[in-house]
Amino acid sequence: MKQRGWFSVALIAITILIAMLIMIDNQSVFANQKPLPPTIAPTATPGNPLQLPTSVPLAQPLTTKEQGLEQVLYYDASIAVWSRPWSKETMTLEPDRITMETYPSLSAESVAHGFKGESPEVDVNSGPVWIVTIKGDVHLAMITPYDSSNVIYDGVTYVISQRTGNLLEVRSGVPKQ
Repeated sequence: MKQRGWFSVALIAITILIAMLIMIDNQSVFANQKPLPPTIAPTATPGNPLQLPTSVPLAQPLTTKEQGLEQVLYYDASIAVWSRPWSKETMTLEPDRITMETYPSLSAESVAHGFKGESPEVDVNSGPVWIVTIKGDVHLAMITPYDSSNVIYDGVTYVISQRTGNLLEVRSGVPKQ
């Protein structure tokens, strides 16, 4: 039994000695090493770099008014509560209630409506956009910085990407209350 004890102690001592020798050797290696020169930064690409979309496009873009209106109806169903509900047939039955415009980009739409344009990255991701304005008394169930639980607005405008179908902006009309 005593022999096993001494053997275990000797084995542990040898292991510690080897570990210390490795650490001392590593310190001397790193102490003698010269610092590496800094990595050279890449040069800027002349002109505007090519902007590529990062969002996934629809298999078929929303190029017709019917397609755009269907997409707006999808979003509107989860956001808006109308005093007079609307449907796809509303464009035919009440032609003045829903207006639709298309723009080649979100920046073009923003500038046309008096807003600042968007960055090239946003434009390349959105592609052409549908602007759909629906008139009427509406309550919008959205997160806002103020309590809008009882606010009724005079209509709403949706901005939808034709390329992705994504809802890019929601603009309420003037509050009535």
